[in-house]
Amino acid sequence: MSIFKINFNIERSIVLETNIDNVWDNITDTDKKSVWSPWLILEKKCKQKTKWRKATVWFLESWEWDVVWSWQQIITEIIKNEHILYDLTFLKPFKSSYKASFVLEWISETSTKLTWNMQWRIPIFLFFLKKMMTIMIWNDFERWLKMLKVILEKWKLDTSTEFSWVDTLEKKYYIWTKSQSSTKNLRNKINNSFIVLINIIKDHKLSPLSYFTIYNKSDIVNDYYEFEACIEISENDYKNFKLPIVSTYFLWLVEKMKVAVTTHNWSYDFIDNSWTWAYMYLKPNKFKKNSKYPSIELYEKWFVDNIDQSKYVTHIIIPIK
Repeated sequence: MSIFKINFNIERSIVLETNIDNVWDNITDTDKKSVWSPWLILEKKCKQKTKWRKATVWFLESWEWDVVWSWQQIITEIIKNEHILYDLTFLKPFKSSYKASFVLEWISETSTKLTWNMQWRIPIFLFFLKKMMTIMIWNDFERWLKMLKVILEKWKLDTSTEFSWVDTLEKKYYIWTKSQSSTKNLRNKINNSFIVLINIIKDHKLSPLSYFTIYNKSDIVNDYYEFEACIEISENDYKNFKLPIVSTYFLWLVEKMKVAVTTHNWSYDFIDNSWTWAYMYLKPNKFKKNSKYPSIELYEKWFVDNIDQSKYVTHIIIPIK
């Protein structure tokens, strides 16, 4: 008896300001891919077998992570500077199969279009997962291509992630302002919220102790986020200062919140890599997300320090049980 299935087809393209040979070299070399792939950079000890440079049709290539994923792919067709077709099979966390491709298009001597496509099917009774899976894989594509663009056009990608420590977050006094955003506008909305708060801090001669964002709601399926931009102040400032703005309040953060901290180094453009890492490493470390409390981004070095984005340091703080 056959099972009806739902077809998926996700495609993402990007124009890279470099020649087609350089693009081909980077997408067909496993060593180089391990630098710009947001999947592979999540685990430095990922076990890799084979190299793309020697690839031919039906050539098997595989990766195995100690933490979560393992997958393999077989090249079914490869034509230099044109395309790579392959069958992709995930073995962990659950078994699933896909058809995928990279297609290159020559635009000029210094410009190349790269298109990434993936197709797969799931049983129809899992129809409710289609939108979520589509968005998650589309986001993966977005990160892959964005990182590749930096590598090819700037020749350097220093983004790194570190699962740092488990700690107890003490209560904080802070002023905050609430806002909503889509993914596309999230970074600007957060920065603009902080600019408002920073001006308040300056006008009232307060001393900021830290800057952080509390994510009260993160809905990737509907592309909707609710967040609070926060500036920590001292207890003395809290007691002596009255703020005549309805939309900004003084509050406690929490009392003695146990947290897992993941540190993201480099541009905020690639912060999604570290958010993925932060949640991925909870299970192998035997932690569970404490749903009573929201997750937080704490900014150690960022735009208020007037430094280049390559020097940004952001801590992702996840409440745990």
